[in-house]
Amino acid sequence: MHLNSDEKVEIFEKYGKGKTDTGSPEAQIALFSIRIAHLTQHLKSNHKDHTTERALKMLV
Repeated sequence: MHLNSDEKVEIFEKYGKGKTDTGSPEAQIALFSIRIAHLTQHLKSNHKDHTTERALKMLV
C-alpha cells in the first residue's frame, strides 16, 4: 500500500494539529494504524507472505 501525498495530508488534517503537522504523536499513530489495518487485511488473503508479516510485526 502506498499512500499518496493527498491522502497523507487528509490524515494529518483529521488527526494532527494541521495539514502540515506530520510529527505529532496523534498524526503518527493514525498513519501507523492505517498501515497496520492494510497489512492485516493483506495477510488474511495472503497468509504465506512472510515479508508482509515481518513488516507488520515491525510496525506493531
